Amino acid sequence: MPRILLIDLLPKAGLRFLHKPSVHKQRERDRVVYNALKDKGIINDLSNATVKHTKIYLQETLVNTFTRAVIERLLRKARTGVTDEQGFYSFFAELQGRVQWAKDMPKAAFIEFIFRLAEARLEFKRNPYTSVKEPCDLAKAIDLFLEDVGDNWSKMTVGFKFFMQQDGQDKEDAEKEKEGDKDKPMVDVSSLGEALDEVAEGANDTAGTTPMDLD
Repeated sequence: MPRILLIDLLPKAGLRFLHKPSVHKQRERDRVVYNALKDKGIINDLSNATVKHTKIYLQETLVNTFTRAVIERLLRKARTGVTDEQGFYSFFAELQGRVQWAKDMPKAAFIEFIFRLAEARLEFKRNPYTSVKEPCDLAKAIDLFLEDVGDNWSKMTVGFKFFMQQDGQDKEDAEKEKEGDKDKPMVDVSSLGEALDEVAEGANDTAGTTPMDLD
């Protein structure tokens, strides 16, 4: 059977991916996420008999991830008085540590995957398919997350865009595609945490601005 890509296993009703046939701008990012899901047994050796089951299991896993994100925002605010937009990097680092399938992923890969899924939902709302009558469960879970975040999404986007700039993904991934180096770490994120949090905190002064596109 043809090779199954990450995007092939994700639901489509209510989501519009901008970088097809990839979820991310660079295919290397899809491979990192795919391998992480495979290592945790969420994606198994695929055949015609198992693809449908894998799609269901993967969607359930991602629905739980976005649900967990809403819970973590509430717990974080209750515990420290600090919300995610005041600590972009640290929030997603904490979230990743509580999501079993993502614990061993590079933080850059986890953060971008979450944002690309949210991006796909927002893009669908801007340019919907008329044939879609009911959004999938993942789309609904993303809606709850975005509703909970509210106007702070634009502030989180500032942190994400800065994160991607520091990550240098376009240049690095192009080099990896050319050289065939699939094992090289994507980014050393250990030095980015404080800078990301400072940028996200500074974005608090821009409350009420129009949400930004991710690209």
